[in-house]
Amino acid sequence: MDPLVSICVLAFNHEHYLRQALDSFLSQKTDFPYEIVIHDDASTDSTAEIIREYEQRYPEIFRPLYQKENQYSKGIHNISAAFNYPRARGKYIAFCEGDDYWISDGKLQTQVDYMEGHPECALCVHGADSVTEQGEFLAEIRPYQESRVVPAEEVVTERICYPSASMLFRTCLVKELPDYYLKAPVGDIPLHLHLATKGTVYYLDERLCAYRQGAQFSWNKELRSGDREKKIAKAEEHCRAMTEMYHRFDEATGYRFRKESEIMVRRQELYCLMVREDFRTLMSKENREFVKREYAPEDVRYFRIRSLMPNGMFRFFRQFLPGGQEK
Repeated sequence: MDPLVSICVLAFNHEHYLRQALDSFLSQKTDFPYEIVIHDDASTDSTAEIIREYEQRYPEIFRPLYQKENQYSKGIHNISAAFNYPRARGKYIAFCEGDDYWISDGKLQTQVDYMEGHPECALCVHGADSVTEQGEFLAEIRPYQESRVVPAEEVVTERICYPSASMLFRTCLVKELPDYYLKAPVGDIPLHLHLATKGTVYYLDERLCAYRQGAQFSWNKELRSGDREKKIAKAEEHCRAMTEMYHRFDEATGYRFRKESEIMVRRQELYCLMVREDFRTLMSKENREFVKREYAPEDVRYFRIRSLMPNGMFRFFRQFLPGGQEK
């Protein structure tokens, strides 16, 4: 029997986390079959060996792909679109990174039941637990405070990114993907944009997965270590690529989301100012009102203080603060 759901998994050097993710998939209680389509991007640790172990134990469920060369380093940034989605046989795709995991054995059944009853729905997402690398609870991730259909315009300008491990969507919608998705530096955000234009998006206000903080790439973490100028250049390159992605999305959708796309481009510009520590420009008259709308009051106060204090002076006084860390 063909699977109803294809669980698409990205794995790279996830030896410390992968078993928890795979076990959370296998623990799902469903009235339908599912498959696990997993891609290992030439891991240098024991990730591939762990996948092979599970493949041998569950050959009817696991469909792995082991790369001999790292594809991401070769410029293929949307690994799922290149290697996992084309192999998916299910009517639906559930997505998860190899270092995240699901915390409810009813996650798949709950989402599939909704999607089966709402053929107009393209994407179903839900809340999550934010946890440490060791799996200790940090906070709730709840983009909204109730279950509801999310308008496409709201998806474009999402303030809290939907946890990637919460996504369940229709496979037929990702067999052919738009140019703005394929050329984007990330995979989740352009996927949200694409699916929001193909049907409704439904948010289920239940925490059914866990997002592991620190295990995945963090711009802020990267900027606090190593060659700062190189890190800044990398962050600005990312912002430029995201800006180009929103411009392409705007054009591809016939400028239907012009206002929302402009907001997202503006956010990229402000983020670059923060990365460069140019708080004076960030809090200039031109940007001030937008910043107040975008950020919490405590963040705005912090930006204002930084705009009045030279960076060198701030770094000097920061060493006397608890932990000696910048906000």
